[in-house]
Order: sequence, then structure tokens, then C-alpha cells
Amino acid sequence: MSYYSTHFGVKHSAFVEAGVFDGQIGEDASMHINPLMLRNCKEAEFDGAYEEFLAYFKPIMDLAKHVQNVTRNDRCFRQICVRFQFKELPNTGLGYATNGSHGNGISGKLAQQLAINAIEIVRLGIEDPTIFALLPLFEEGIGADRISDMTITILYKRFLAYTARKAKELSLPTILFVNKTQQERYLLPHYKRKCMVLIPASILSDLPMASDPADIDHVSGYNSSLRKIICEAIGLTWKDYEDMHKSDLKRELLADAERLEGILSKVSVATFQPYDFTRDGKLKYLYPFIKENIIEPNPLKLPEVTERNVMDVVMQICTQFKDLIEVHRMSVLLYKDGKPQKEDVVQRLFYCIATSYCDANDIDINRESDSGCGELDFKFSVGAHKKVIIEVKLSGNNQLVHGLTTQLPIYMEAENTQEGIYMVMRMSPKDDNEIEKVIEVHKKMSDDTTKPRLLIIDAVPKPSASKA
Repeated sequence: MSYYSTHFGVKHSAFVEAGVFDGQIGEDASMHINPLMLRNCKEAEFDGAYEEFLAYFKPIMDLAKHVQNVTRNDRCFRQICVRFQFKELPNTGLGYATNGSHGNGISGKLAQQLAINAIEIVRLGIEDPTIFALLPLFEEGIGADRISDMTITILYKRFLAYTARKAKELSLPTILFVNKTQQERYLLPHYKRKCMVLIPASILSDLPMASDPADIDHVSGYNSSLRKIICEAIGLTWKDYEDMHKSDLKRELLADAERLEGILSKVSVATFQPYDFTRDGKLKYLYPFIKENIIEPNPLKLPEVTERNVMDVVMQICTQFKDLIEVHRMSVLLYKDGKPQKEDVVQRLFYCIATSYCDANDIDINRESDSGCGELDFKFSVGAHKKVIIEVKLSGNNQLVHGLTTQLPIYMEAENTQEGIYMVMRMSPKDDNEIEKVIEVHKKMSDDTTKPRLLIIDAVPKPSASKA
């Protein structure tokens, strides 16, 4: 994992203090720019940015009033389509790109569809351009990644100026970039001689975890505060709303112009909170923090990894993880508001820890590889053939014994390996009986070469020394 901070040799904390999103090189985080949060952005370059964003759409709404035929032969319609075309923007570290960190542009049929929508909205009597900030909620093909690219394109000059200033503040290496449209020059950070665009953390919201962009192209995948406003206005329950598709929501929104105006009025004064990177409740962006504050102060010296000792090396990493949880009080990261986090959050924490130690030892770690029988949690591999499979379970999982006796062996067989580790996280004392069952079942398993190793980690938070 190479974050901007590690790529440039700058502390992650410096990015945090500067208010800059510490993205990943060559990968996209499930984050997006919420243009509605531009209203409260304190960065100098974004003073008046929200008004500029809205102003971009006002000519579209003016042109829509003069469209006679919704075809390419109509000059006004063509001009609207052109205005809805946005190029792809690489190296922003946002969205859901599956092949590198390139954005998703808007052109062709999608631009035409947006033009048709604009005309329909204007004919309803709606002239508030705020509606275009809500496109990911109701427009097929427009996700939060595209609204991010749209926002950056409209406010490109501001983002370039912000990037240049922050690059200088953070002492990042830069190259000269000429904005051909404005003939302006900027010194921007780069990766492989391609310029990067830095994003203020204060205008970012997170998106649900998804393995594919199609998984989140749905109304429930966008800003929850917006969803609440619309639920109240339309009279939907939360469950009804989550089951809706964008086409259904669009039909509801455009069915009543007065109601839509009311929604836009509420959106215009609503407050939207950026993602809290300091708490990072889902542990989605914790890797650079963990590397800087946990891994580096607690180094783990590993031997040179070979096919013969890979299992022992992986066990050293797992044992170190156990030590960090039980002794160094990292267990507090596994709970939110006093309740255990979900299993995938715990797995992400282990992934951050393991990856940090693997990076320095040339070990290939793959998370949730699909071997044909479902998704396993982790696969460590050295060379083409030697693999170690790890299955992580919380003690409250009702499939605790099944995971050891059936699930992990199936994964091991599918991956053609005899090396497996079953890691059980003790999250509550009330689960101790189930943990004992797992221990007993493990003892009775045949002591052959395919018997997985069992590792119990006590993740129940301990009181601090001052309170003990």
C-alpha cells in the first residue's frame, strides 16, 4: 500500500494537520467530493466555490427553456449536451475505479440523458441548480465518483491552486504543469511524471465498501443526510428507500414540483459532515496512521522468507498482531460506542497490520481472494505454489466451529495448500463457551499435515493501568 505520504516521504500526520486527503497511489478509496460541503470549506482557494459550482448549471437551465426538439438537430439541446461533457480525471484517489485511479468521465448518451433531465426539470418550473448536486441519488450512470470528477472539472482552477499551495507547504517534489485552458502555470506533485490533484479532507464523504462499482449504483449508496431529507419529504420508510432503484426515486422526485422545491430548499440550508478521518470508525483509511504510530514503534524483524518457512513467518506476524491487541491496547480500535465492530472491520485492521510487516519482507498478501468456493479472508503466498490461508472469525459468530472444521479446510483444498490458520477474536466474555468448543474440536482434529493452527486473541479491552 503506497499512500501519498509514504510515496513522498512525508509523515501521514503532516497531511492530516494540513487538512489534505492522504490518498493511495494507483488505487481509489471509496470516497467522494460532496459539492454541498463546499459551502463550509475554509480553504482560501474555495471561497465562493459552491456558488461557482451552481453558476455552471444556470446557463443549462436557461438553454433548456428554448429547446424545441430533444434531438441533436436542436442547437440549444446540443449546447446543453456539450456542457454536460466532463473528462476523466486521473490521480485524485477518489471513487471506485477498478483498474487504477482514473475517474469516470461523462459523454455521449449519458450527457444526452442529463440534458433531457435538465429540460424536464426546467419544464416542471424548477430553476434551482442545487438539483445537480443530487444527481447521484436519482440518475442512472451517475455515481458519487462522477459527481467528484464533475466538481473538480468545474472548479479545476481552484483545485490546481490548492494543490500547488499544499504541495509547497508539505515540501512535496513537484513538476511544472500548464493549464492549457487558462495558460496558467502550477508546480504540482506527481507520480511517474503525471500530475496529481490534492483534495481537502473537509469536502469528502465516504461510500459503502463495494467490490464493484455496480454494487453501489443505488440510491442507498449515497449521502445518508440527503436520504433522510428525501425520506421525510416523500413519506418513505428507511427500508422502502433502501429498496428503491434510481429510476423509481427519480419518478417520485419529478412527480411533484412543489415537493421537489421543498426538498431543494431543505438541502440548501442543511449541514453535511465530512468523513471523520481522525476516528475512522470503519478503519477504511487507517493504514498510514497504523504504520506511523503502531508499526514503526513496534518493529518486527522477520527472516528472509522462503517456501520452507513461510508458515512460521506468517505465524510471527499473527503473533505480533495478538501482542498489539492484547498488550499494546490496540483492542480499542475494534469497538465503537462500547460495541464490537463488524467482522470485516476487524479483518481490515489485521490487513493493515499484516501488510505493514509484509511490505518490508517481500511477502505477497491477498485479501478475500475468490478461489471458486467463495471468498476467503487472507492468502499469504511466496512464489507460485506456497500459500498460507487465514480465516478470521469473531467469537460471537454463530458459525465458529463450522469455520474451523468445514470452511477453512475447503478454502485450503481449493488453494491447494496444507497451511492454514484459524484466528478467533474474543470480543466478549459471554462467548467463552463457544471458544472452548472450538479449542476442544481443534484438539480432536487429526494431527496430520492439513490440521490448521488455532490462534485465540483476547480482544476484550483492558482497563488502563491507572484504572486497573
